[in-house]
Amino acid sequence: MIKNREVLFFCCFVFFSVFYALVAAGYLWSGYMPAFGQQVYDYYYLSLIDGRMDISPRIIRFEGHYTPDGLAVIYHGVAPLVTRALLAPFVDIRSLSLAPFSIWLWSVIGTGIYHALFARYLANQVIEKNSVYLQLQFLLAIGLWLGGPGLLLVANTAMYHEPISMTYALVAAFVWLILWQHRNMPGRDMRWRLVLLALLAGLVLHARPNVAVGLYLAVGLLSLYSLYRNWRLALVPVACAGIVLGLLTAGYLGLNAMRMGSLFAVHGSFGASDIQYGETFFGLEQTDSIRAAAFEQYGRFNPLRIIPNLVIYLGDFEFSSASVLLRWIHAVIISAMVGFVRIEGPSVGVIFLWPLWFILAVLGAKRLRLALTPTTLLLAGLACSELLTLSYGTIALRYRIDMWPMIAVLLIPGIQSFAAVPAAGGHARPQLLAIAAVILFGAFISLKAAAVYSEYFTYNIFSLPWSDAECHDIMRHKGFDQADVERLCLI
Repeated sequence: MIKNREVLFFCCFVFFSVFYALVAAGYLWSGYMPAFGQQVYDYYYLSLIDGRMDISPRIIRFEGHYTPDGLAVIYHGVAPLVTRALLAPFVDIRSLSLAPFSIWLWSVIGTGIYHALFARYLANQVIEKNSVYLQLQFLLAIGLWLGGPGLLLVANTAMYHEPISMTYALVAAFVWLILWQHRNMPGRDMRWRLVLLALLAGLVLHARPNVAVGLYLAVGLLSLYSLYRNWRLALVPVACAGIVLGLLTAGYLGLNAMRMGSLFAVHGSFGASDIQYGETFFGLEQTDSIRAAAFEQYGRFNPLRIIPNLVIYLGDFEFSSASVLLRWIHAVIISAMVGFVRIEGPSVGVIFLWPLWFILAVLGAKRLRLALTPTTLLLAGLACSELLTLSYGTIALRYRIDMWPMIAVLLIPGIQSFAAVPAAGGHARPQLLAIAAVILFGAFISLKAAAVYSEYFTYNIFSLPWSDAECHDIMRHKGFDQADVERLCLI
């Protein structure tokens, strides 16, 4: 029997999927130029099937990592190439980029999974015949689809969002495997789910390694948990999960060795080296810039950045004058400890973007029972990923999406507070209106941030495409002879 909740979920999924498609296609917030790097993964795919690791400088431009002879490689993983492998036989990806579709697809999948998970937990807390129930479910959908990470992802289809959107969907599936089925099936089923969890974690490694670190930790802890419960039954599944992780990790390290010259190198250096970051290779950024100095002296990840960066990630609001003071304090603290930290706009704190979800996560954290359960082990892994993100030397709106899985897991026990509204009797209406006000506020801020964000990576020198003549000039200025210029600028 189909329930009202399932009908509502289906209608919301279809409606907001179409809305996301309009946003990703540029029909709501469009400019005269596409976002930077939409063709990068398309041409990266073509290079790989042609047996090469490099990509034309005209495609990757300043975001590439260059060898001394001018060959450009990218540090990004190959996981987002899945959509190219499936669709390239049917689409001419040289003329039609799959980036907007890819970002839309993963954003819809990720948001749909979280929506299904939250709706199910809400249904477990509320009697479906209650008159307020469907109103709560509808508010849940509005708050997640318009006031959640998916909208920010589809608002800007630059290359940076491809691995992030795919990671968003894969981590959603990771969370779903642990939380949904763990609540509804016997604990013994966790054993073979370890193999699927390992597969998801390994794929995330090929999309967003800093997030994968936490997922690897979670898989490891869950494996130990399964062995602790019944090592005889868990031994084979744990071994299979380990093989999956080993193969995917070996593949990632092998790719690093082929394109970067080292198993563990994931980024070119700012100074002269065998692989140099494009901005410094072409002189757009000096090798002794304050950002380069901070990375070289204090590292790309530094634990001393965690607390100051967390303040910005949670409480910054670029559209207000208070943001100037907050950033000044942050800059003073950070520069004294670990050098310069770049804050990319638009910088909007989590408590403004996702206010209801943040409140429910705080309430959920208070309700959380600290015991040896799959949920707490999952949180341990997600916390590791979040700390890595917070310790990085750049703060960006898209990096806030790395914080979402932790919020999502914590807010589930907080849904009990959300679900208490129908039990309030005559007081339910004011509480429902208060919840609606918070959701609409978050949706408004998210829509405003998305509209502003849609213009990023489009109208600056970093994003401007290179014509054949411009590429020739840039390469000649770099010192390459005419034969090399012709070779390097060929698409």
